[in-house]
Amino acid sequence: MKNKRIAQRYAKAIFDLALEQNVFEQTNKDMQYLRELSQVKEYRNMLKNPIVPVDKKQSTSKTLLDNKVGELTIAFVSLIIRKERSYALPGIAEAFVEMYNTYKKILPVNIHTAVPINSKIRERVIEKIKEQTFSEEVLLNENVDEDLLGGFILRYKDKLYDASVKRQLSEMRKELI
Repeated sequence: MKNKRIAQRYAKAIFDLALEQNVFEQTNKDMQYLRELSQVKEYRNMLKNPIVPVDKKQSTSKTLLDNKVGELTIAFVSLIIRKERSYALPGIAEAFVEMYNTYKKILPVNIHTAVPINSKIRERVIEKIKEQTFSEEVLLNENVDEDLLGGFILRYKDKLYDASVKRQLSEMRKELI
């Protein structure tokens, strides 16, 4: 809980600063890159390890971020590491992207299907979600999971809609037993 609160506060700080300095879109791209970089196990472990010296974290982060992110993001990451809050960087990046999506009224949606969906179905799904959520834009993340056998699983915000054949078979099995 404490880490999430810290991440939210720092994310809000860079969010406001990016708006103020008119580098909002660039900072969003930077935070998405930082979020992806934080998925790399070695980098994430280095950030969270209190034994790794601050200057080593600084130099590694500078090398990884140089020419890939803007000056504001580099200065921000440097500050976070100097303040010995590097463990919070993955959460900060995640919180920033969530704030950006809320500010721009973008709804990230995950859809899992047994087979890839075509553009016609994709558009229908997006339109239905827009109608139900009043979002201006839907960011659809598509995942293919052959274990579903058919149907789909849709996730957005705190909602889950499971219309997969796998779930239906599981329910039928429970009823029969």
